[in-house]
Amino acid sequence: MKHRVVQYIDYYGDKMGGGAIFAKWLNIYFNYVKKIPALILSTSYPNKYSRYNEDLESILLVGKNVKPFVKHFVSSPRGKRKTAKAFAWFGTNIYLIMKKYDILQIHGSISSTKLPFINRLYFCPICIALHLRNTYKKYIKKVVLTLHAYWTLVNLVNNTNNIKDIALAEKMLFDNVDDIIAVELYHYNVLREQNMSARIHYIPSASVPKKLVYNPYVIPNIEIDEEILNKIRNKIKICLPSRLEPERNIIDFVRQYIKAINTYDYVRRNTILLIAGSGSLENLIRHISEKISNIIYLGALSHIEVLSMIRDHCDIVVNTAKSPGTGRITIEAFTFKKPVLRRMSIDINPIVDGVNGIVYSDDDIIDKLVDISLMRYDLHKLGEHGQETVKKRFLFEDIAEKYMNIYNL
Repeated sequence: MKHRVVQYIDYYGDKMGGGAIFAKWLNIYFNYVKKIPALILSTSYPNKYSRYNEDLESILLVGKNVKPFVKHFVSSPRGKRKTAKAFAWFGTNIYLIMKKYDILQIHGSISSTKLPFINRLYFCPICIALHLRNTYKKYIKKVVLTLHAYWTLVNLVNNTNNIKDIALAEKMLFDNVDDIIAVELYHYNVLREQNMSARIHYIPSASVPKKLVYNPYVIPNIEIDEEILNKIRNKIKICLPSRLEPERNIIDFVRQYIKAINTYDYVRRNTILLIAGSGSLENLIRHISEKISNIIYLGALSHIEVLSMIRDHCDIVVNTAKSPGTGRITIEAFTFKKPVLRRMSIDINPIVDGVNGIVYSDDDIIDKLVDISLMRYDLHKLGEHGQETVKKRFLFEDIAEKYMNIYNL
């Protein structure tokens, strides 16, 4: 029998996160490079932006314009996804889909943390996907769960005091999965302590295609207003591309940067902060940039536009996340030999280690900004070490091969 892979993911649409990008790349790689039939099954609406620069990104993987194979089930383009209409389509069509596949790859997330626990348990994508495995076990021979965020498990288990719910969650998650892939080493070690029957693997999902590392100018130039170009010329450009949400700690960093430029004249004269992204803090960031001349908000850029910005208009890239994790933006910055200014986290083996970037805490961030403004760091040398890190550990093709080994393909 020719193996076929179906990937289940909660959200594959506009403004995709790292898990969805990785799922798309796997789909393209399997279908067009390895000739393994693969399908993404998603609960998002296929709106006009959901192509997400697939043409350009597919060129990085296969050298031509191709599209991933995606099936969506939704009720409306306004995000009301899990309704009777959506599930009616799902129930009618899923049998025709699932009987063609024998490997189920789940990309784990929780659809909503605002629902009561038991509802979240039954409506979360992981549980729907495991239902597919149990219902179509005649066809599904192997189930692999990739936890793109360990907080998937934390939210699922810790938001209830009901021990029966916890036991049910663990049974649904672990008893029906053959392999679990942690995308961070910290999460991998936590999962290994769970004493579960599933095989545990550490395989990062934050990665880049080889072609982008060895031919960075395959990405087209981003168009930036001439007035902005004149303003950032001869400045040390500190770039902060991120989802503009409170949990990203963007505002904390911006406040510290404002404090630094108000306290030290050479920080104000020598540096400029470029912010790109969208989210609930977008209006606040825009307002701050209108008031503070050293801060420029570039708007909501696409993934390809962010890559172009990093390559052409950044000297150092900021990752403000408190949670442990590699972060796609860290790997993409390293790809273009750009060092990363990374907030200190509880990673036991952090990617940003002082050789390829700079680690900061709340207590010393202003000191680090001062050192950057006075060019006390060799940013070019740090960036070169960063690219070597990518070549050794974060090339997408190498990571995809590890998935194929787990699938026994």
